[in-house]
Amino acid sequence: MSSSYKKRWEKYIETGKLSKDIRSEIIESWYRCQAMIVDPLGGRGTKVSDEESELSIAKKKELIEVARPIMENVFEMVKNTSYSVVLTDEKGVIIDLIINKDLEEKHVLLNFVKGSKWDEQSVGTNAIGTCLAINKPIQVIAAEHFCKYHHKWTCSAAPIHNNRGDIIGCFDLSGSAEDVQTHTYGIAVSSANCIEKQLMILESFEFLNTTMNSMIEGIMVIDYDLK
Repeated sequence: MSSSYKKRWEKYIETGKLSKDIRSEIIESWYRCQAMIVDPLGGRGTKVSDEESELSIAKKKELIEVARPIMENVFEMVKNTSYSVVLTDEKGVIIDLIINKDLEEKHVLLNFVKGSKWDEQSVGTNAIGTCLAINKPIQVIAAEHFCKYHHKWTCSAAPIHNNRGDIIGCFDLSGSAEDVQTHTYGIAVSSANCIEKQLMILESFEFLNTTMNSMIEGIMVIDYDLK
């Protein structure tokens, strides 16, 4: 499978011609990457400044606290495979991750670590950056990635929204392309949905507490019989 992806990628990079069996989401992402002059032979994550990383983590404290138990549960499900679990902010900056021990060295080589930016402009087509660009979940396999450094990887990611529908982050599962698991896409989507619901519940409780604490008069609860 990976060899067919590689041939399609080589054809596009060398001739600019597209194979008919490339998904539209990947084609559109490749076009965006070319427009942003992304180096197809590159792909290492861009490390943001310590100040920017700390600010992003501080701003996303609530998201991280809600997402962490879900990330740990997901990692328990995939720890015997080659997958790591990643959380980013809306800019694609990694704010939390659980690295599979088999992938530690590869994470470091790619700068796929906390405080690195994984939007399309920084590292080309990848599940994190592309899902944030199109505001949709996506799985990217092997040489569907625009940058050659990522051709040994597969990743599935889904955007996370607040209750107003704004993107506030991304949930991602990344692993070896040799260990492609179709169900990781569903896990990423369901995990992002679960985080969104938990955030909505938390916000509802905070609103209720604020309302109750600001009231001067009491509240009386009655049933349909006025009892």
